[in-house]
Amino acid sequence: MLIGLLAGGVAALIGALLSLPLHSPDDAIFNSATVTIAALAAGLVAGVLRRSLSARRFAVAWGGLFVAAIAALAAGESIFERTLSFGLPIAAAVLGTTGLGVWLLDEQRIPRLPVLSAAAAGLAVAAGLGLVGQRDAESGSLSLPAAPAVAALTGASAAVAASTGATGSATAAAAASTGSTAPASRPNALPTWFATPSDVKDVTFVVGEGSQATFTVTEQFAGLPLPNDAVMHSTALTGDIRLDGRPSRMVLDLLRLTSDQPRRDNFMRQMFRARPSAVLTVSALAALPDRYEAGQTVRQTVRGTLAINGVERPIAFDVEARLDGTVLHLLGKTSFVWKDFDIVPPSTPTVQVQDRVAVEVLLAGRPEAR
Repeated sequence: MLIGLLAGGVAALIGALLSLPLHSPDDAIFNSATVTIAALAAGLVAGVLRRSLSARRFAVAWGGLFVAAIAALAAGESIFERTLSFGLPIAAAVLGTTGLGVWLLDEQRIPRLPVLSAAAAGLAVAAGLGLVGQRDAESGSLSLPAAPAVAALTGASAAVAASTGATGSATAAAAASTGSTAPASRPNALPTWFATPSDVKDVTFVVGEGSQATFTVTEQFAGLPLPNDAVMHSTALTGDIRLDGRPSRMVLDLLRLTSDQPRRDNFMRQMFRARPSAVLTVSALAALPDRYEAGQTVRQTVRGTLAINGVERPIAFDVEARLDGTVLHLLGKTSFVWKDFDIVPPSTPTVQVQDRVAVEVLLAGRPEAR
């Protein structure tokens, strides 16, 4: 028994550390604490079997146990996704360590074996519980993409601007010769570089590819000592950003929010099924700098109205914005509490969800004349 406890303690430490980078099927059930308990139990079973079986029979029995563990993990795929990919490497490490450990240690005379076994088990339990909060939760932190080289931005823009300017001059000359009063440039002839506020007049940046949003809430699982950050994310963002004083509007499809847990995703879809969109409306942005330099990041607080669940509330975002060529990248961060939108936190008997929701939105807008 003591040999098994010693081998199980070592296996538990290995299994707990191995579980951290793996994608857990369900953090409440598959985590470093439960891996530690399973490894200690495996060590005790290995110790008992080794005492009662010959070396050959023990090897056959332990190999059969590993096969049974694989079959159980495969069957678990029908209940939890990723059960096999999460559990197989851990099962191999734990069963391999405990089986080989009791095999090698059984014939050895180990001084102070009770103390060593208790220390190994205690250290494993402490590590397993302490690492619960370090699970594979995805980060909800977003950032502006790396800025392109300034020379590349201004050089390419200047070349296109020169071409656009030549076309505009030819059009103006043709209009003058015919006496036409048509505008000298086409409505869709947009500037290829924005340097002053006048450059963005009547220009709409359409939100599209490269945009994403994250919602982060803190969950406390029943029976676990530390909380866990749950992150929902989505790229289903549409809308228009206007820098010239006209209103801007962004829409997020809440039904397309996803996380690392399918059960959480289904719960959220049921919650927002009746009103599936979150809509942010900004009546007008704050004043722009008199002149914009290539690669410059502009920071300001943007205030608007957020509508979720049929309820509208004022909200403020801390915003960083940068123009990369003609692509506007805008990063906004804020938070709200569920009750602001008449929503009860989506807790269950096994998971308690805290009130505050941290929101980060990264928008990529490309210009159109509207």
